[in-house]
Amino acid sequence: MQNFHRSACWFLILCCFSSFIAKVTVAGDIENINLDPAPVWVIEYDVGPVDDIPIDEVSNGVFYQMVDDQIQISKSGIRTSYARYIETIVNQAGLDSSSQINLNFDPSYQKVALHSLFILRNGQYLDRLQTAKKTLLNRESELNKQIYSGSLTLNILISDLQVGDTLDYSYTRYGANPVYRNAFSYRRNLNWSVPVNTQHLRILWGKPNPLFVTPRNISPTIEQNILEEFTEYKVTIHKAEVVKTPTQMSAWQDPYGSIYFSESENWRDVVAWAKPLYKFDNIHPSVAKIAEATNNLYPRNRNTIFARRLS
Repeated sequence: MQNFHRSACWFLILCCFSSFIAKVTVAGDIENINLDPAPVWVIEYDVGPVDDIPIDEVSNGVFYQMVDDQIQISKSGIRTSYARYIETIVNQAGLDSSSQINLNFDPSYQKVALHSLFILRNGQYLDRLQTAKKTLLNRESELNKQIYSGSLTLNILISDLQVGDTLDYSYTRYGANPVYRNAFSYRRNLNWSVPVNTQHLRILWGKPNPLFVTPRNISPTIEQNILEEFTEYKVTIHKAEVVKTPTQMSAWQDPYGSIYFSESENWRDVVAWAKPLYKFDNIHPSVAKIAEATNNLYPRNRNTIFARRLS
């Protein structure tokens, strides 16, 4: 009987371990990932040849020829985010990092579409969109806290990438976290710790309320146009200054130039968005009793609390 209990115990442990492994490594159906053309509103930029790669400044083995982000916000607030990267592999470190592309998304409110995946080698474009190995991974990083987010990672393995190659790929994420209730905000660094030849940033704003644009630590040229029902904001930067942060810099300091887009003009707007998240329809009597006791013990008037501390 003791041997039976021991065997049963090991069986249960094995089952739990197998379940854990499944949660962190097994994915959904790869057919859920679309291989589609880019949205019709996307601008296809031509980066052109880049010969003056600043090898001495490349610290991660990758030289970014172009980083392109384009976001469309519809009249109802639906978000579509397009991205394209063109990067040259300078050495083995860059080969190790660029041979795998990881795209994170939450399938409960997002989907991902791959548009292009090319290797530029010796003047020829080699299409790897169909042949690259694609795997969906479920990386639950907070399993030890019994928190399951359900987010997935699309892992794209490019097995024949070589040092000296240039990788050119693009994709789109459709959808945004519903907790924001279609309220839009977006931040983008314009200075990097590594050299970037060209950066494009484009926002198509379709909502009727204003969009507030705030640069920080940098003064980029922001082009604004009216395109039918959208207002277009465009920022293009060539060879932005590389920012190297000292190791002793305080964590709260941010030396990078960045730009913020938000439809919230001030913190009052943020509070108005957040307040419904803290409203509960049904509060258990025991919780209400504790809350009432706490309110009686700690009055909401902060000046009163402060006066008591001084007395």
